[in-house]
Amino acid sequence: MAIYVVWKGDHDYEPALQVAKGPLIYMTEGYVNQLDISAMRAFFKPHIERMTEEDALLLSGPTIMNVVAAALALNRLGMLRLLLYRRGRYYERILTPLL
Repeated sequence: MAIYVVWKGDHDYEPALQVAKGPLIYMTEGYVNQLDISAMRAFFKPHIERMTEEDALLLSGPTIMNVVAAALALNRLGMLRLLLYRRGRYYERILTPLL
């Protein structure tokens, strides 16, 4: 299992290891043009191709980046393990398609 972090910010992502097994894999870091969806897709593609159903996606950074990464992963895997941060800790949630 791996934890794919959408965007490497200045946060400490180590607490996510209490909920899911590592390693932490950063999909992007630094400046990413939020209007360039094609570039985001290119950044995420190699990571999404390596993801398995046992891996988790840790949401971090701009909303549009999280939306694109989650959509690509859900489309490829048919389900998605999300790690969500709230009040000092991470929670795992499973996302499946409605249909």
